[in-house]
Amino acid sequence: MGRPNKVRTLATVEARRELPKLVKQMAAKEKPSDDFLKDAVGIGAHRKTGAVLIPEVDATAQAAAVAELEARVEELEDDLEDVGMALLLRDRLAGTSGERLSTEEFLRGIGMEGHIDLLPGR
Repeated sequence: MGRPNKVRTLATVEARRELPKLVKQMAAKEKPSDDFLKDAVGIGAHRKTGAVLIPEVDATAQAAAVAELEARVEELEDDLEDVGMALLLRDRLAGTSGERLSTEEFLRGIGMEGHIDLLPGR
């Protein structure tokens, strides 16, 4: 998505008068813009935007892009958590003489005592 354009702004009186035409133009738009504000119209008292009218096709595309990015961030956070756990385990193993820890001891050692009660058989 490109850099947002400056939104054209109408005073509320103008917007009231032009609303049917604006809605018709926006409804006719079939393909989303790279910049979802490209065809947006700001509406507000004295041309100070208080609301923005955006073509549905642009709003829908923007919502889909946001959802995709949120899913990717969640995926990357999971990957980062896995890497962090791998590094923690590597450091733990490097600092032991090979003795084994119980799950309870391990959880205490990494400061996750609150998870001990969630272990099976508890």
